[in-house]
Amino acid sequence: MCDGDQVWLVSWSPNTGYRVDDVVRGPGAEVSVWFESDSFDDVEVVVRCEAGQAVATDLVEPDDHGGDRDEDGGDHGGDGEDRSGSNSGSG
Repeated sequence: MCDGDQVWLVSWSPNTGYRVDDVVRGPGAEVSVWFESDSFDDVEVVVRCEAGQAVATDLVEPDDHGGDRDEDGGDHGGDGEDRSGSNSGSG
């Protein structure tokens, strides 16, 4: 949901095979939610406001089965560059 340039997450739900790992609910200029899986690539959904509309971008991280993420959600492995951008969904 957007209010000016501020966005916040109202709800989120993982697909089958995923769990929610980390949520930055907002409000802020950018919010995000990590969906982690033991079988599939992990996905971070980042939402920003553009022209008053929430725009979501999916950032895909090759699956490491949770082995390289630290307690505060930081990534210690991979280059993080294998990310696909799609502008879908709403905040």
